[in-house]
Amino acid sequence: MEVPQIYARSVAPIIEEAIIYGDLQDGARLTEEEICQKMGVSRSPVREALRLLERDGLLVREPRRGVRVSELTVAELDQLYVCRNSLESLAARLAVQNATNKEIKAISAAHQVCIKALDHDDIREHFRANVEMSQKLFAASHNRPLIRLLGTIHKQALRYRFLAYKRSRVARENSVRANENLVSALVDRNEEKAALMARASIEGTHEVIKQCLLERNLG
Repeated sequence: MEVPQIYARSVAPIIEEAIIYGDLQDGARLTEEEICQKMGVSRSPVREALRLLERDGLLVREPRRGVRVSELTVAELDQLYVCRNSLESLAARLAVQNATNKEIKAISAAHQVCIKALDHDDIREHFRANVEMSQKLFAASHNRPLIRLLGTIHKQALRYRFLAYKRSRVARENSVRANENLVSALVDRNEEKAALMARASIEGTHEVIKQCLLERNLG
């Protein structure tokens, strides 16, 4: 029983990354046979990987349509960002209370990578560093139930976030500005400012993503 699980947890991140970066577009149909051929693995770990991604909301399974990448919709975006707003502002507050100086330095270091990537217009590197910064912030809250909740919400929101990064430099610039203030709030141990900056970053990205989705639907 352990072998399929090990392989599935190797296969799932590859498919997940392709979904997040839009290499597999929403609505794209996936078949076990094709994935097995491309990755050179047996059907059992592929089946388990698809199940894991379905659990995370990245894939859907429908009668007679099989497995496909779930659709990006304004309705789901709004629901995800209600959760992000509340949970990530709470994580920022708790990080102010609980983060070690070493953790704050690590958050700041990830932010510096974001700044450099913005200067070089490296979208994927900026996105990866921004995700790393978020994950380090969550961990610095030292609240395990909250970290678990954010892990699920964050994963579902990633491809919406990358859509904004890919289509709008303004979204990346706004994120850098808000996160600069967030890091400053962590250093100063200012809970109110940290929560406010986390919320500002999320709300700004939310509006850009919504506009991207509406423009895409019109196109």
